[in-house]
Amino acid sequence: MNNLTRRGLIIGGAASLLVGGSYKFLGKSGATLKAFVASPKIAAMPINQVSGVLIDWKARAKLTYALLFDFNAKGPHLPVVWQDTERRNYNFDMFALPAYLGDYRQNPEHMGSHESLSGLGAVLGASLAGMNMRDYQGRDFVKECLGYHQQNRVAKILFNQTADSGSESSFWYMIYPNISFFAINSLYPDEPQFDAVSKDIANEFVQMLDHLKTIEGKFSFEFAGYNFLNKEGVYGGHREPDAAAGVAWVLYMAYLRFGDKKYLDGAQQCLNYLDERPVNENPFYEILLAFGVTIAARMNKTEGTNYDVAKLFDWIFDGFSDARAGWGIVSDVWGLTEVHGLQGSSTDSGGYAFTFNTFNAVAAIAPLPIYAPQYASQIGKWLYNVALSARLFYPDQVPPENQSQPELRDTYGGAFAYEGIRKEWAFVVPFATADSRRNTWAETDLGIYGSSLVGVMAGLIHHIEDSGIIVFEISKTDFFSDSNKPIYLAYNPNKSVTKYLDQEINSGESILA
Repeated sequence: MNNLTRRGLIIGGAASLLVGGSYKFLGKSGATLKAFVASPKIAAMPINQVSGVLIDWKARAKLTYALLFDFNAKGPHLPVVWQDTERRNYNFDMFALPAYLGDYRQNPEHMGSHESLSGLGAVLGASLAGMNMRDYQGRDFVKECLGYHQQNRVAKILFNQTADSGSESSFWYMIYPNISFFAINSLYPDEPQFDAVSKDIANEFVQMLDHLKTIEGKFSFEFAGYNFLNKEGVYGGHREPDAAAGVAWVLYMAYLRFGDKKYLDGAQQCLNYLDERPVNENPFYEILLAFGVTIAARMNKTEGTNYDVAKLFDWIFDGFSDARAGWGIVSDVWGLTEVHGLQGSSTDSGGYAFTFNTFNAVAAIAPLPIYAPQYASQIGKWLYNVALSARLFYPDQVPPENQSQPELRDTYGGAFAYEGIRKEWAFVVPFATADSRRNTWAETDLGIYGSSLVGVMAGLIHHIEDSGIIVFEISKTDFFSDSNKPIYLAYNPNKSVTKYLDQEINSGESILA
């Protein structure tokens, strides 16, 4: 059954999931927005997990960043961080973090080899966890993020590595560092040079949109990436059409920051591309589509647009990706282990969820109810399940026989996560592991690029009431918000109605507070 038929059936018969069916809402302009449709996958997730455990994410984040940013750490494969003295893009040294712990390719012997996925992710994650990274142990890690900005090269954007050529074979590797940078800029709005760099990025992306065309001259994201040298889309063995969502996010952030209408126009051009896309052509490739959902809802509320948020949401949670088979949200029971809400592949080894993708999906989608309150209970239930299941990425949270390097289980005190967890590997269910040792990239399967974002969980989980109500601060990742007032989402995992702030919350539902 294809997506179009399947979604039509959902819209027609979802009343049992919606407590009254689908609803329509009014946007800023008074236009009727497209109907909200509940996610069957989220509806099927447990209200209260039986085998899940809610770990102390704040304590784990504190441990992670203390070790990640310790230049004098002692132990196997430590310190993780080193100082890059090449100064390729700016005239100052910068910190460097590898993709994996014990990475053969990215280490002090290969000075400029480190990735912004790990470095910017660590600064962003630590900041969300409440750390001041502009003055951490006397060092300005925020400023040093500029080292990835190629101010005097082919394109004045941030690339994943300091020496990237400007010819990118993958959209998401090129776009994502700039998403991270804008998020960091939102947290440190008065950081010198950041506004100028943000304008550089936005201007490059606006220009890129003029050149993303097929042979027939039609605007398109049906490419693997983009070549800034030749100013053209790059064809490859795959397509990453959800890059439109990532570019839309960056350009709308730029519009909110600077007020230049060309950025708003560019963001709308990208979202229009996704909005006009047939529902059976799901563009989800890696992570960028997740950044389009909240931006679409936000623009509906503040700009008077009428984007189909339900379609974007369905593509991520319930759809079948046309760009990458099996890609989406994992929700299943693997053996006796509940695995719900994590992001990755539902088909590789029966399921393969990734730390990096999961934490990014949470950061991108958590603020959705601020702009589309009808999603409050959906998001609350999903965040609850992620908060319990994401612990399975960590060596100390799975039995020794269910991970690829049990000898590291107690080595780092739970600071670092595996790259991901598979449903099955060599008849072991489930199995925490990575692609790194199999591909001879690193000596361990612990992924720094995913571990660096643990602060997303630490920042979003505000507190847990004595009653069991879990309170998420969903405005934490609502970057460049109009308001500094925190917005909370309270979820009830109990079997009965429970009060929070004098409001009754039904079992498995959430309220905004």
